[in-house]
Amino acid sequence: MRSRLPDAPGKKGSWRTARRRDGAIVPYRLEGEGRPLLLIPGLGQSSRLFGTLPRTLARLGFLAIAYDPPGFGKAAAESPPWTLEGAKDDLCAILEAERIPRADLLATSFGGKIALAFAGSKPDRAGSLYLYGSEASGSRRSRSIDRMLALLFRRLEGRELVEATAPLLLGSSFHARKPKVFTDLLRSPAPTEAERIQAIRQLEAVPALDAPALLEEVSAEVFCHAGMEDTLVSPADVRATAEALPRGIFRAIEGAGHSMLLEAPGPCLEALRRPSGDPSPRDAAPLNSRPTRRPSC
Repeated sequence: MRSRLPDAPGKKGSWRTARRRDGAIVPYRLEGEGRPLLLIPGLGQSSRLFGTLPRTLARLGFLAIAYDPPGFGKAAAESPPWTLEGAKDDLCAILEAERIPRADLLATSFGGKIALAFAGSKPDRAGSLYLYGSEASGSRRSRSIDRMLALLFRRLEGRELVEATAPLLLGSSFHARKPKVFTDLLRSPAPTEAERIQAIRQLEAVPALDAPALLEEVSAEVFCHAGMEDTLVSPADVRATAEALPRGIFRAIEGAGHSMLLEAPGPCLEALRRPSGDPSPRDAAPLNSRPTRRPSC
């Protein structure tokens, strides 16, 4: 049974901890008041990835919840081998610790696969999904990218790994406007050895997450955002993912690459600006409206 550990001093913005069923500790922090929104980081990442986004979301009327998965960030000392069940239990532990019955999910890149798996297996706990640079198409191109990333994470360490992956993160338009950001990326903290190993375990799980049958189980509304200059995740694969989802909505973010929340925050957050229950933005139409069976939790 999951339990909540004592809160850190203070209220919103201070770090708290939740405990998974296997005993692993999940540090998290809250920003704002309103609709709960869980922020799921991407491959090999902690909540540091989101920077000031939780405060921005708080101003939009969300209770933004950022967390560090075991093995990353503040949870680096907690290093049980990464598994999909453990990743889904991270979310369950936080929701139960805060007594939140249901939350929207915002996820980037690999984190989108976790969000989809959670929504498919826990439909009563997941509201709308907002995915950025995420796909689960299982295309030949995406499998090749995953193999490339696995090779990089297995053969490179520390600073070399940062330098090898940084060029994949920004679109050409943003890089031309703000070249200093790329320099800052090169100076960003290198992954620890424990984080590198956890990222390899995440990549090993990808084949099981890129299954059309899993997408068909997701009954939630899913906004699939594609950076049209993304060289890591193809916009075509993001669209294919949206088309395979019962309530998938494809949104193209022009002039942005893989880090679109940084490159084009305004267009990226448009879908979140609508009040809960409002129709989808006019420029984003559901690609598939067939009924779906809600799986049991």
